[in-house]
Amino acid sequence: RWMAGDTANLSIGHGEILVTPLQMAVVTAAVANGGKVLKPRLVSQIEPQEGAEKKGIVRFPNGQVRGTINVSAKNLELVQKAMLNDVQLPDGTGRQAAVSGLQIAAKTGTAQLSHGRKEKIVWFVSYAPFENPRYAVVVVVEGGNSGGGTCGPVARRIYEAIIKRPPELTPSEAALVRTGSDTSEHVASGLSAV
Repeated sequence: RWMAGDTANLSIGHGEILVTPLQMAVVTAAVANGGKVLKPRLVSQIEPQEGAEKKGIVRFPNGQVRGTINVSAKNLELVQKAMLNDVQLPDGTGRQAAVSGLQIAAKTGTAQLSHGRKEKIVWFVSYAPFENPRYAVVVVVEGGNSGGGTCGPVARRIYEAIIKRPPELTPSEAALVRTGSDTSEHVASGLSAV
């Protein structure tokens, strides 16, 4: 049975709740995008081996909306700004995830393991860039000290790797590069300048 005290305990990271990092990434993305709960996907497409017919390509569309979170735009904006401040302000618990030139919004967390165990599970859920969210990053460490201190630096390294990546190719640009057509060099060089 769920009691009023269970709700109070849950609000401070105590009590019986189980979530996966993927579930938290979906929730974080919903906060970032204004409330749309997107269907997660791990791959964009599966292609047959080289030389096989192209009609064997299986594509998994992105941006499929599963539902929406029921929260007012005003309250969602408050959460978004608080998450931004968690990384951007000097006294924010997520400040160790800060990356120069990238506004990251985050929430740190600490949960106790059940059955009287002393270890903690520490969390860091985040999205970036704040102005135009594109990435949701979740870091979880069992036995860490704090979400900001243990997971924040890991998230920072992930975001640093993201911003160092070359721009993503559109499907048609990727097809040109794969086939080695005469225009693939133009596409690749044009993208590096973007």
